[in-house]
Amino acid sequence: MILENGFGDYEVICDKCGEVALYDKEEWEIFLQDLKDDGWKKQKASGKWKRYCPKCGKNIEDEE
Repeated sequence: MILENGFGDYEVICDKCGEVALYDKEEWEIFLQDLKDDGWKKQKASGKWKRYCPKCGKNIEDEE
Protein backbone atom coordinates (compact mmCIF):
# COMPACT_ATOMS: atom_id res chain seq x y z
CA MET A 1 0.00 0.00 0.00
CA ILE A 2 1.25 3.49 -0.82
CA LEU A 3 0.04 6.54 1.08
CA GLU A 4 0.91 10.23 0.88
CA ASN A 5 1.50 11.24 4.49
CA GLY A 6 0.77 14.95 4.17
CA PHE A 7 4.40 15.94 4.86
CA GLY A 8 5.58 15.62 1.26
CA ASP A 9 6.55 11.98 1.62
CA TYR A 10 5.19 8.61 0.57
CA GLU A 11 4.68 5.82 3.08
CA VAL A 12 4.95 2.34 1.61
CA ILE A 13 3.42 -0.38 3.76
CA CYS A 14 4.05 -4.07 3.16
CA ASP A 15 0.72 -5.80 2.61
CA LYS A 16 2.04 -8.95 4.29
CA CYS A 17 4.01 -7.92 7.41
CA GLY A 18 3.18 -4.21 7.79
CA GLU A 19 6.80 -2.99 7.36
CA VAL A 20 6.80 0.76 6.63
CA ALA A 21 9.27 2.67 4.49
CA LEU A 22 9.31 6.44 3.93
CA TYR A 23 10.36 8.04 0.65
CA ASP A 24 10.74 11.71 -0.19
CA LYS A 25 8.04 12.77 -2.60
CA GLU A 26 9.46 12.88 -6.10
CA GLU A 27 8.11 12.33 -9.56
CA TRP A 28 5.93 9.23 -9.51
CA GLU A 29 8.12 7.28 -11.96
CA ILE A 30 11.32 8.03 -9.99
CA PHE A 31 9.60 6.99 -6.77
CA LEU A 32 8.48 3.69 -8.31
CA GLN A 33 11.99 3.01 -9.61
CA ASP A 34 13.41 3.72 -6.13
CA LEU A 35 11.00 1.15 -4.67
CA LYS A 36 12.08 -1.43 -7.22
CA ASP A 37 15.78 -0.65 -6.66
CA ASP A 38 15.28 -1.14 -2.91
CA GLY A 39 13.76 -4.59 -3.44
CA TRP A 40 10.06 -3.83 -2.99
CA LYS A 41 7.79 -6.02 -5.15
CA LYS A 42 4.26 -5.57 -6.41
CA GLN A 43 1.66 -8.10 -7.43
CA LYS A 44 -1.96 -7.81 -8.49
CA ALA A 45 -4.39 -9.83 -6.37
CA SER A 46 -8.17 -9.68 -6.66
CA GLY A 47 -7.88 -6.64 -8.94
CA LYS A 48 -5.78 -4.60 -6.49
CA TRP A 49 -2.04 -3.99 -6.37
CA LYS A 50 -0.26 -5.35 -3.31
CA ARG A 51 3.20 -4.17 -2.19
CA TYR A 52 5.72 -6.40 -0.44
CA CYS A 53 8.90 -5.41 1.42
CA PRO A 54 12.18 -7.01 0.31
CA LYS A 55 11.91 -9.73 2.98
CA CYS A 56 8.31 -10.72 2.19
CA GLY A 57 8.73 -10.26 -1.56
CA LYS A 58 11.84 -12.38 -2.00
CA ASN A 59 9.82 -15.24 -3.56
CA ILE A 60 7.38 -13.02 -5.47
CA GLU A 61 7.82 -12.21 -9.15
CA ASP A 62 7.47 -8.45 -9.64
CA GLU A 63 4.65 -7.60 -12.06
CA GLU A 64 4.69 -4.67 -14.44
